[in-house]
Amino acid sequence: MHKVPIWLAVLILLIPSVALGTNSAEIKLFYKDRQGFRVGFYTGSYALLIGVTRYAEGWPSLERIPRDLDRLQSALELHGFQVEKVLNPTGEQLKKAFELFMGLYGREKQNRLVFYFSGHGFTAAHGAGYLVPSDAPGPDVPREELVRKCLPLMQVMKWTQGLKSKHVLLLFDTCLEPVGNAPSGFSKRPPEISSRTSNPVRHFFATCSGRDRTPAQGLMASFVVKGLGGKADLNGDGYVTGSELANYLYEKIRKYGSGQTPWYAKAGVSGQEAGELVFLVPSPVGSEESQLASQTSDPEADMWKLVRDSSDTRDIKDFLATFPDGRFAMRARHKIRELEGKEFFEKGKSFYRSGDYSKALNLFREAVSRGHAGAQYYMGLMYGAGKGVRADQRAAMAWFREAAAKGYAPAEYRMGLFYYHGEGVQKDLGEALNWFKKAAQRGHTDAAAYMARIENEQERRSLFRKGLEFYKKGDLKEALAWFEKSSEKGHPDAARYMSMIREEEEKRKKEAEECASFFSEGMKYYESKDYAEALKWFRMAEEKGHPDARQYMALIRKAEQDKERKLHEGNLAFEKGKRYFESENYREALRWFEKAVDKGHPDAGRYLAKTREHLEMESLFEKGIRYYDAKNYPRALEWLEKAARKGHKGARKCVALVREEMEAVRSKPAQRESAESQFNKALASYEQGKYKEAFEWFKKAANQGHAGAQNYLGLMYDAGRGTKRDEREAVKWFRKAAEQGHKYAQYNLGLQYYEGRQVERDYGEAMKWFHEAANQGHAGAQNYLGLMYDAGRGTKRDEREAVKWFRKAAEQGHKYAQYNLAVQYYEGRQVKRDYREAMKWFRKAADHGHVGAQNFIGLMYDSGKGVERDEREAVKWFRKAAKQGHKYAQYNLGLQYYEGRQVERDYGEAVKWFRKAAKQGHPKARYYLGTVYERGLVGPGPDREEALKWYQKAFESGSSEAAKALKRLGQ
Repeated sequence: MHKVPIWLAVLILLIPSVALGTNSAEIKLFYKDRQGFRVGFYTGSYALLIGVTRYAEGWPSLERIPRDLDRLQSALELHGFQVEKVLNPTGEQLKKAFELFMGLYGREKQNRLVFYFSGHGFTAAHGAGYLVPSDAPGPDVPREELVRKCLPLMQVMKWTQGLKSKHVLLLFDTCLEPVGNAPSGFSKRPPEISSRTSNPVRHFFATCSGRDRTPAQGLMASFVVKGLGGKADLNGDGYVTGSELANYLYEKIRKYGSGQTPWYAKAGVSGQEAGELVFLVPSPVGSEESQLASQTSDPEADMWKLVRDSSDTRDIKDFLATFPDGRFAMRARHKIRELEGKEFFEKGKSFYRSGDYSKALNLFREAVSRGHAGAQYYMGLMYGAGKGVRADQRAAMAWFREAAAKGYAPAEYRMGLFYYHGEGVQKDLGEALNWFKKAAQRGHTDAAAYMARIENEQERRSLFRKGLEFYKKGDLKEALAWFEKSSEKGHPDAARYMSMIREEEEKRKKEAEECASFFSEGMKYYESKDYAEALKWFRMAEEKGHPDARQYMALIRKAEQDKERKLHEGNLAFEKGKRYFESENYREALRWFEKAVDKGHPDAGRYLAKTREHLEMESLFEKGIRYYDAKNYPRALEWLEKAARKGHKGARKCVALVREEMEAVRSKPAQRESAESQFNKALASYEQGKYKEAFEWFKKAANQGHAGAQNYLGLMYDAGRGTKRDEREAVKWFRKAAEQGHKYAQYNLGLQYYEGRQVERDYGEAMKWFHEAANQGHAGAQNYLGLMYDAGRGTKRDEREAVKWFRKAAEQGHKYAQYNLAVQYYEGRQVKRDYREAMKWFRKAADHGHVGAQNFIGLMYDSGKGVERDEREAVKWFRKAAKQGHKYAQYNLGLQYYEGRQVERDYGEAVKWFRKAAKQGHPKARYYLGTVYERGLVGPGPDREEALKWYQKAFESGSSEAAKALKRLGQ
């Protein structure tokens, strides 16, 4: 190293290495105050130029931008900047350009960074400014859609505030609303270069404010080039600062910018507004000022780089002689001390190995005085073994500790041994491990072996402690696992605990088997309803700790109580039934005998059969009388004869009377127009919309017993057509027609009883009339029968019977029955689950316009049940049903847009459909609306108040997820 003469090194350092105007960003540029003292420097200069000249939708083109960027690039490269350009970026590319540039160049503290954006900008309703990328939607779209595509100015500010680089200048040749505390003017005297200049700063300058429009002919690029060329050096000190450049641009754009309102601000973050970004004003090439200003070498630093790694003390001493009071002088003296210590140490080691301990001791002392750790270690060896000195273990340990504190691995190893064996100190495996780790990290193999030994010991103790914790808690399985691990690591007590646990587990296993056996016996007797014996076994199982025994004991006690109560209620019901039977009130008798049968009364069944026989006779008789009253003698005779054959006494008398009247009618000439002719006239008037006229003809025909006319008369009273609405009168005429066997009237009368309209709701009576109509092929009645059997209304629940009636109606094209039958196949209720069959019937119902079926088809396409999975087809069917107001389809369609499944993700569209479903009470739609507003997926940002409103509504609708959300938000 000493071969480089000092005079040559100094000469090399004095030669300027880089001239102003080079294209390298690695230029080292100093800036000085008025007195000529250097107050700061840059190690790198980088610029990112972004321009958007053409837009996909609606925004005017800005053809000047490529030319502006080229001019700026040339000007900045003249100042030593490395320039990167990005033209017409999309929203994603614009964001990536900023992030990548800042990640690459913003980590170096002494870098200066320049950002320039030219293109359109806009200001949102909430006052935030945005940069518009090339793929943004047009300026006339709703602002929330535009915001999603554009880059917020506040985001750019946040990025720059996180940079390590102290000096950053951002120029926006666009219209944006001012940020921070933008001043209305500038100081009359621009700041001069001083020690404050090197403080951090973030300059922001925009051509115009948010209320202006971005000009087609730009001014900023032209004035930036002129300003950096020296026009912006407002105080004539040879530098252009960020503030001076902003002041210059502000005045020029105000003067020539056709009413534009530029603005300038420094970052509002504490500690990032005091400094100034600096440009050196170019001087004529070859001038002395130019050479001095552009000189990038530092003689003292460059010479220090030449000698700092030398192992020859003479090189360092020569440097110290040249720069005795320089900023590296202290390091040089330390280096000399270090090299001298090493020389003394190496000589001392040679004497130590040859056995000349006295000379070795003196040399080691010299090395120790210069802080050499190896010499301190050897002093420890000599005091420990009494070589050249009197043996002193305490002094030896002190020397080892000093060497170890300096990271000398053998000394660290020795300290580990002291604590491991407890020699001269209290035994401490933790402290020993600490020293062994340090030595092992420096490559000491013996220390690594001891470290592994201690860690193994600590691990097995830790494993054993874990086992003890679980053992004390009674978790034997977990405890055994930990004891096994500690046993594998060699813990002496682990095997004993493992043996104890296995014995205890065996004992528990036997008790559990016995307990399970008792419970199993109890279940046998319980299922055979021998509750007394079951109770005995359950009690034994409960004493052994069976978890379910107590529950079954409670069930048995309850069953016994229920049995007694049922017996008592059965007796009461039977006695009431008998009283009604004896008073010939057979309907009430039937109701009470049925209750008595349900309660298990032994004689109630026999009385129930008798009551039904009497009711059947009464029913036949009443039908005959009603036909008699309607002058329909043939039908009256038919039903009265049936009642007489069943043994009804009154029916026998009436049969003779009806025959007499039939004979008398035959002998009379026809005096009135036939009922059929009247019905046809009524029907013709009805179809022409002449409801009053139709009503009169229907009434005439109905009074003559025409069943069709009676049904129509009921419909007209029910709807208020041709007469005043009268539901009681409607029921009366439906009943007359129904009793003559008219299937439509029977269906209509069934509906009256089913819905309880002007009659007391009576599912049993509804079931009776639906049966009458269904047996004559009425599809609506068949569908209602299916619903009633499915729900157990008016009859015992019977899903097989439900499926039968749904199928009959569905095969006639009844869309509701088709839907109901499809649901049976979809859910596998009393038919084998068959998604293909379900899809077949859903399609038939959907083709008839059933919106529920359309939604189900969407679900099946979405899940691939019964058809090949096709999310596009699912969306089609959801949309079809949603447009018709089906709340479940509206929710499902909203979910497609929320998750972006076969449609482009669109939170605005999702909110639209969720809101429609939510208004109809859909709990999940309400929950998702809360999620959208909480996360700020629509609008300017999160809206906690709106989120809470929808979460509360979802919670009130029964959403458990909403309950968790409300708890999370502190409600």
